[in-house]
Amino acid sequence: MKFSPSGTNIEVAMQVDSKKVVVSVKDYGVGIPEDIGRYIFSMNELGKRSGTAGET
Repeated sequence: MKFSPSGTNIEVAMQVDSKKVVVSVKDYGVGIPEDIGRYIFSMNELGKRSGTAGET
């Protein structure tokens, strides 16, 4: 939601089988720049940036 334009939908889906669960998210946001993609799930400052409405 932080990076999607106001009023757009975000779709979340889940598939389950006997060995795993796959969660997928589809949005219409600005995307993840290649140079920070590997940092998005870390607590590292390299993966942080402001949202589309200036959120921290």
